[in-house]
Parts: sequence; structure tokens; C-alpha cells
Amino acid sequence: MKKILPLLLALSVLTACIKEREYKLDEGLLDEMVTSADLNLSFRVPVGAKGISDQYIDEYNQRLLQTDPLSPIYRAIYVDTLMGGYISLTDMRMLPYELTENRLDFYKTEYNRNHIWDDVEKNIFKMGDYPKVVELIMYNQDETLRRYMFYNEEKAQFYIDYDYPTALAETMKPYIESSLASIGKHYELYINAE
Repeated sequence: MKKILPLLLALSVLTACIKEREYKLDEGLLDEMVTSADLNLSFRVPVGAKGISDQYIDEYNQRLLQTDPLSPIYRAIYVDTLMGGYISLTDMRMLPYELTENRLDFYKTEYNRNHIWDDVEKNIFKMGDYPKVVELIMYNQDETLRRYMFYNEEKAQFYIDYDYPTALAETMKPYIESSLASIGKHYELYINAE
């Protein structure tokens, strides 16, 4: 408890200094709505993104958990049929706070263990309903991966990955920003007919 208290204090000071980021929503650049009642989330994927079957995602998660019981859980995976690459939604709620934050403290090495990226960049901001979003941009000459980790007050809840060819970085920017602008809390209303 003695170690956690200073960490929480530092986190609250850091959160107070985080700037708000807003993205412009362009409906013409977006396609299917993705919803997750578990994550209390809805967002739209860029045009041309086609969903992978739930059965494949479940099998993939099972394989990941067999090799690493602390693997995050994929909730949705979309293949970008127009630009190449993919978009994925991943649940981080079951990951220990320390594991996530320790990796972010050493992000240059932790997110580049196999040395496939030329660089890894990190930005932190607030966005809409989320008091903290961590943006990781990992890239080399062929591929760029933009990861957005969304937090509630305490810890990371989920992340969304946008992976695409680096040559299309400027082309993809408005698609990704529109997708991010579409992110919001998802509420389901249940009516009891009794």
C-alpha cells in the first residue's frame, strides 16, 4: 500500500496536466459501427474495413492465452481491404495495472523487443469521455502501427490498433482521426416486459 499511494498521487497530478485532443468526424470516411457492451464502447471503422469472424477471434484468443495467460483479449479484428493493414479492438481490463504501466515507462524498448520498428513515440492526452489516452506510434519504412490505449480513472480498459503501410501515412490520417472521433460510451437499454 505504501508503494501504491505515491503512484496514485503522481498519476492524479499527471492527469491534471493532460491536454484535451479533439478529432474531426467525417462520416464519408467511416463504415461499420463496432460496439462492445463489456467495454461500454462504440466506434466506427474506416471505409473498406471488413470484420473477421467471431469464431476465428475466439480461437486466436485461446491460442494466445495458452502461451501467455496475461495476454489481452481481442474483441474485434478488421482487415482493411482498400489500404492494407488492420484495425483491432483489444480488452485490457484483466491485465495488472503494474504490467501495463511498467511497459509504458520503458516504451522505447518494451514495444520494440524484436527491433522491428525504427522508432516508437508516445503521447498522452484526454479525449471525450476518456480522462487519459496513451497513443503509441510504432513505425519502420514498411509498416506503421498506431495504438490508442483508453483509460477510465484508474487504469487502461482497452486499446485500438490501426496498422497500415507507412507509405500511406498521410492518406490514412483523416480515416484514423474520423474513427477516433466516433469513439464514445455505448449504453444498452433493456426493457423488462413483465
